[in-house]
Amino acid sequence: WCPLSKRTGAKVLDYLLSGDQADVVVANVHKVLEDVCKEAREGRVSVADFVVTRGLNKPVEKYPDSKSQPHLRVAKAMLKEGRAVNVGDHIPYVICLDGDGTSSKKGIADRTEHPDNVDSDTTIVDKRNEKIGAPVMVTPGGPPVRPKVDVEWYLAQQILPPIARLCEPIAGMSKASIADRLGLDARKFEQHLARSQQALAEAEARGAAFVPMACMGDEERFGDCAPDRKSTRLNSSHLCNL
Repeated sequence: WCPLSKRTGAKVLDYLLSGDQADVVVANVHKVLEDVCKEAREGRVSVADFVVTRGLNKPVEKYPDSKSQPHLRVAKAMLKEGRAVNVGDHIPYVICLDGDGTSSKKGIADRTEHPDNVDSDTTIVDKRNEKIGAPVMVTPGGPPVRPKVDVEWYLAQQILPPIARLCEPIAGMSKASIADRLGLDARKFEQHLARSQQALAEAEARGAAFVPMACMGDEERFGDCAPDRKSTRLNSSHLCNL
């Protein structure tokens, strides 16, 4: 988890353990989420707060799936630049937007960059602005355009999941409501919740209809068994020997 995720989780946990009334806790947690998403979208969160790190357990070339793992992609780029990369190192990386300002065309690993190569301006265009998704304009002969942090990805993948797990037992807080406070599309989380609730209801219905074998009568318990006419009848002495 990135520092922004850890810091947000710590604030939320403080409110959950404060001993305040439930409605006060919910209001305070909602305020934390609203502040975090506002600061992130307005560019008031530094690149350092978006950095995720993962360690190397073996040389980069020994990983069979290096193309699909973000930290390995960055480690390869570091080696290509002549930078030292050793087993045991923790590789920092940041998930960035595509060159056209979106995050839909490439996988996560393909949008991973070393923090040193990321644009320090983390401000994003509001979703309601018509300029969203517009291609990045490159000035001929000018400095190379650095990739920008994918703030929306961080809100959805680094803030929402841990906060939702922390707040799950709190009445009035669902994954959908947390997503809404973060300015994300809550509808897909509501649909996910509806499917989960339906699956839970079906499981409870099956459980309610279940009767343990110990509570069944002999006719029901052994109804599918064919009598073994060759077997001898057990008497009390056989049972004692058993």
